[in-house]
Amino acid sequence: MPQHLDGKLNPILYVFKAFPALFSFFIIFALPSLKQKKFFFIGIALGMFVFAIINSIATLVYLEPPYYGKAYHFFYKMEYNSPGITILASMLPIALFCFNGYLLEVDKKLKWQNVFFIFVFLISLSISFLFSARTFFFLIIANIIVLVLVRLWKIYSIPNRSVYYKFIIGFLILLVSGSSIYFFLKKTYIGQRIMTGIYSEKLNHHVDYWNTVKKDFFIYPKITIGSEYTFWYHNVFFDSHKTSGPVTALILYVYSFFIFIIALKNSLKKDHRSFRYFHFYICFIPYLMTTIPWESSESQMMVLFTGLGALITTVDDKASKI
Repeated sequence: MPQHLDGKLNPILYVFKAFPALFSFFIIFALPSLKQKKFFFIGIALGMFVFAIINSIATLVYLEPPYYGKAYHFFYKMEYNSPGITILASMLPIALFCFNGYLLEVDKKLKWQNVFFIFVFLISLSISFLFSARTFFFLIIANIIVLVLVRLWKIYSIPNRSVYYKFIIGFLILLVSGSSIYFFLKKTYIGQRIMTGIYSEKLNHHVDYWNTVKKDFFIYPKITIGSEYTFWYHNVFFDSHKTSGPVTALILYVYSFFIFIIALKNSLKKDHRSFRYFHFYICFIPYLMTTIPWESSESQMMVLFTGLGALITTVDDKASKI
């Protein structure tokens, strides 16, 4: 990070943030068992989840509501931005949902895994409600829509059921799911934030970034620094370019594209694990677009991101097809 951005550079702090990201990739890459790789990755998400719970409790103790945009960091004893909590709290339930294959089918044999997922999901949901976070609920709605479509496809694929049965069941599923989503979007504060969010501002960030780098990618895009405000794109790729330079940004672009293509290619082959990892990657992308890479508590997201690359590039699913 260039010194002129904040007037000082803390190499020790940056090393402590960067090394876990490197270790995450190499440890998962080196582990001999696919199960060990997955559990190590879930362990990272679990650590993030526990961290978010601790800071959520600290926020309730030390700060007054409403909590949107503010949280209390228990370890640093300071107030900071609430997305640093909600983003980290969301990763474990998303990983469990994707890795257990709930999008296509719920395995009733995995009883304790299913109970643990529900427990984790409810806690993460509560944290997102506490801080009025939108991204987690946006992903829930998107996955519910896909779940409904998958279930309807399975119902209409049953050959020995009457047309009336399929129509009634399909209608009820659409009615319940559609009504639930409509009620959430219209009657809750978070739903209203999703519906009335200033998404044009996010679009303007993209336009501003590409206008800055289109003539010369190998520059540090300008940062607006103030006593109380620093302009961030809230995008891993853009902000990495801005703080760590064009080479770092180029590495991130190539890395993310590389693992995306591998995951997509293996998923099209109907590889069981690859499809689940690809599903997680798709759910992970919105968080990459809302995360500051190093300058906040969300730096743990980079550890998860590098670990995901190791999972995707080392998967071997020849014996397991969808």
